[in-house]
Amino acid sequence: MPTATAKHSARVTKQQRGPRLIPRSLRAGAAGLGIGFVAALVVAFAIQVHEAKAPHAAGTHAPTTTSTNTTATTTRSAEHAPDATRPHDRVLTVSIPGAVSGFRARPAMIYLPPYYRTNAHARPPVLVLLAGRPGSPSDWFDGGALATVMDDYAAHHHGVAPVVVVPDDLGYGRSNPLCVDGTRGHVATYLDVDVVQWIQAHLHVDTDPAHWAIGGASDGGTCSLQTALRDPGRFPTLLDIAGSQEPLVGSESYTIDEVFGGDAAAFHAVNPLEELAARRYPHLAAVLTVSTEDTVYGPQQHRVAQALAADGVPVQFHTLPGKHGWVTFRPALEQALPWLAARMHLPG
Repeated sequence: MPTATAKHSARVTKQQRGPRLIPRSLRAGAAGLGIGFVAALVVAFAIQVHEAKAPHAAGTHAPTTTSTNTTATTTRSAEHAPDATRPHDRVLTVSIPGAVSGFRARPAMIYLPPYYRTNAHARPPVLVLLAGRPGSPSDWFDGGALATVMDDYAAHHHGVAPVVVVPDDLGYGRSNPLCVDGTRGHVATYLDVDVVQWIQAHLHVDTDPAHWAIGGASDGGTCSLQTALRDPGRFPTLLDIAGSQEPLVGSESYTIDEVFGGDAAAFHAVNPLEELAARRYPHLAAVLTVSTEDTVYGPQQHRVAQALAADGVPVQFHTLPGKHGWVTFRPALEQALPWLAARMHLPG
């Protein structure tokens, strides 16, 4: 499900071992320069920058991270005592391995609010966000200006905002794995197990599932809906922005053959509208958002909202002016943040 900014997506390179401390802005700027200059830049920058390592629980290994400095200024609340054990950068790029799923994901990105970075006792709730297709986690920070959006929210709430983790649910290559455990990769297990366990092991966050949320835009919205229905105990709060009503690559019959190995029952078991018709979700609540000019996914979002409501799920339906793309995805998140904060029991 392509997004409007797909052609502007950041180029993905193979992961390198060890910490990479060059901000994305400098890496992009050096793309056309000679190898000698780039090497000098790397050395000079490494000398000046203090290595930021994400905090980790006892008995676990600290993750490989890359700190990313963006243009907006981080506001630190005077009432928060600095914590030297936590990273000072508000955006990190990390590797979340598919230890259980075997899924080969691209690097994830994380937003850390001021409250998290400056308060040793902070345990913020977690918002997991997913990008559209084709795309990558960086799309939320580029097209969606995620760090700026969250900084603005935190500035009005004493530095408090959720920790936002943007994992990769698409993997390398052009194939769409459909956010399921199928022939193209075990994405469902990656999100439900690998990503959740990594967050709990490496970040100081609120681990109460009632305080976690999942959301996404376009294909990420579809995947967030699938994940919330698949594991309502882990993600009882859903933000679905312009997602579709079912996971497809072409026709239903082609999808069943190509992704589910010909197992029609496996497809129907993870088809959101059929899941909602088959079981109850008493702890789930959702916000769905569409744009006025989205004639493809707008009607599908209406059908999903109707199915959620028929199941007894509290659902809010928002319509924003514009087309299918970041021109509406970003304001959709901004509009939903107060509701998300209340659902996630965000302090402040």
